[in-house]
Amino acid sequence: MKKVYIIAVAFYLAASVFFISSATHAEEIKFHISLDRNIMYLGQSAQLNLQFEGSSRIPAPDVPDIDGFQVRYAGPSTRMSIVSGRMSSSVTHIYRLVPLKTGKFQIGPFSFEHKGDTYTSNMISAEVLDSAAHGMDRAREQDKQEVNLSDRVFVKMHIEKTGAYINEIIPLTIKLYVNGISIRDIQYPEYYHEGFSNGQFDKPRQYKEARREVLYDVVEFKTILFATREGKHTLGPARIKANLVTQKKRRRSSSSFDDFFGRDPFDGFFGNYEAHPIELKSEEMSLNVLPLPVEGRPGDFRGAVGNFNFSLSVSPAEVTAGDPVTLTMMISGEGNFNSVNSPELTQHDGFKTYEPQATQEENRKMFEQIVIPTTNAVKKIPAISFSFFNTDKEQYQTILRGDMPLIVRKPEKTEEITIIEGPRFAERALIKETFGRDIIYIKEPPGKLREKGRYFYNNPLFLLFQIVPLLALFFVWTIKKRKEKLTTDIGYARRLLAPRKAKKGMREAEHLLEKNRTGEFYDDVFRTVREYVGNRYHVPSGGITSEVVDDVLTEKGVDQDIVSRLKNVFKECDMARYAPSELGKANMQDTLKELKEIIDYLERYKG
Repeated sequence: MKKVYIIAVAFYLAASVFFISSATHAEEIKFHISLDRNIMYLGQSAQLNLQFEGSSRIPAPDVPDIDGFQVRYAGPSTRMSIVSGRMSSSVTHIYRLVPLKTGKFQIGPFSFEHKGDTYTSNMISAEVLDSAAHGMDRAREQDKQEVNLSDRVFVKMHIEKTGAYINEIIPLTIKLYVNGISIRDIQYPEYYHEGFSNGQFDKPRQYKEARREVLYDVVEFKTILFATREGKHTLGPARIKANLVTQKKRRRSSSSFDDFFGRDPFDGFFGNYEAHPIELKSEEMSLNVLPLPVEGRPGDFRGAVGNFNFSLSVSPAEVTAGDPVTLTMMISGEGNFNSVNSPELTQHDGFKTYEPQATQEENRKMFEQIVIPTTNAVKKIPAISFSFFNTDKEQYQTILRGDMPLIVRKPEKTEEITIIEGPRFAERALIKETFGRDIIYIKEPPGKLREKGRYFYNNPLFLLFQIVPLLALFFVWTIKKRKEKLTTDIGYARRLLAPRKAKKGMREAEHLLEKNRTGEFYDDVFRTVREYVGNRYHVPSGGITSEVVDDVLTEKGVDQDIVSRLKNVFKECDMARYAPSELGKANMQDTLKELKEIIDYLERYKG
């Protein structure tokens, strides 16, 4: 009877699974798309949901380019329920849409093929407006012409001239313009400059500037460059990478507790902002580079291009023949100091000269040259010439300095070399000696006697002592290999550095927490997380965002709960930048505790 009962239960379960499975496969899979908001503004983002009802195993579709939007996959969300013995399941693939221009848009329908079946979605409408101010007159807003995201954030490159000579200094300015949206993590510009030699960018300058009656926040980068060969060259485009910060939709309050306080308390804790990487590009520019003219070129011209002054000083002005004299030659002004070489003496008679030594400062270059007068017939420093091409006047110029009086005295005493020879010694005849004739052999005492067969090397202590050099050699070899690995394997070195720097950052965060300095606390947490993840997994720390963290940790097989908690830390840091008053000391304590637990887990995780 018991066996019959077990067989019946097994048959019932198998039948249930069969019928549920059959119902699932028999049920038509529905493909539906929706937006969490149909009206959005430049500087905001929207959530696009691609929902498949009837199955939870549909992979993420490849969404085609959507006109007016930047699309990025955020992840899946699955749901499964059993009601009255009937099972239903679904999967929703979530995408983030960032508006690129204003206007009305149609999204979809999308078609997706999976295992021989084609699924087609519905079509939805979306509208993007220019301003996020609530209560704006919609009709007046619609009358405005289309506004692109590139009208709110863009890059401009500027050079002062479209033609230049070889080696002529060309000031270059690259500006990032921002209006009405939030940008962070701005990186230094990169630009195409083949045929040019460029310098480092100065410290960026921030100010406001009006363009076409619109006030922009400007980040200005300045540098200089010069052409190394003639001809028509292309400069740029300049590219700047940054993160566009967009505002997500607040969750709608659903409880009396939330209504009492007027907002959802979890919105402030987890943050309403997210970052999207963008690359901004300027237009390219053309520059015609001319060769230096041959006509009128001085014989002592050595390539200097600019507008310079030349000064000369001599020290000391009174010497004895054979003593050194220092010539200090100063070139100052504006131009390419890389092309400036030392001026030369017009004649060297009566002097022994040495190679000059150069030192350079911001707007001047100094050469110090040692010359030695070899005779007291020298009465002055010969003329020294410096020639350059003046780009302002577009002609060569030569500056002469010298004919400076120099008093050279004759040496008081002439020293002569005296050769002293040693005395000659007479050779002595060698007398052959007969050995053994007068030697008396002495027998010494035998010393301490030792039993034959007992040698020192048979002693166990002696054998044990031989292991010490081997252990020392192995220890030195181990240290050497470790140093070599730290030098050659940068990833290994960064991995060892990660926990130490993280502990230092958390100690600084605890200190800032005690002083209740909210902004500095979250800046330190943000920096600590980026440096730790970069060092731990050998990725560039400067470009780490919550999306990069998601990709890196998921690839390493880290638990998704830890990934989500780490992304929440990033979001809290973002929230602190835009709404620091909403994060109190209790939130700071929770953030620090969360950070410690995450780093502790990642240190113990071997993936």
